[in-house]
Amino acid sequence: MAKAGATSALSPAIFAEKFEPVLKRFFGLLRKAVPDADEADLYWCYHLFSGSIMVVNMANHSIGKVSGGLCEAEDFDALEPRMARYSAEGIRQLLLKKYL
Repeated sequence: MAKAGATSALSPAIFAEKFEPVLKRFFGLLRKAVPDADEADLYWCYHLFSGSIMVVNMANHSIGKVSGGLCEAEDFDALEPRMARYSAEGIRQLLLKKYL
């Protein structure tokens, strides 16, 4: 069994290799959608969005416990549209902050 440290040391390299084309496209689409957006804000949008995805993917059941079973971490049919709206609005607010 590999040590956690050894595996996690490879993660950034693997992530960069696999997702760099997707991220470049993501940044390009954001730039196209909001051409006057601050460059740093584009990267912060990605960082915050990816953090949200990581938390959701942990599926640690805390949402089920806190909500008394009303919401469940594995309910992707309920989660997906909410995550899309939540993320899109957050990105919009950050990138368009000068124009609101």
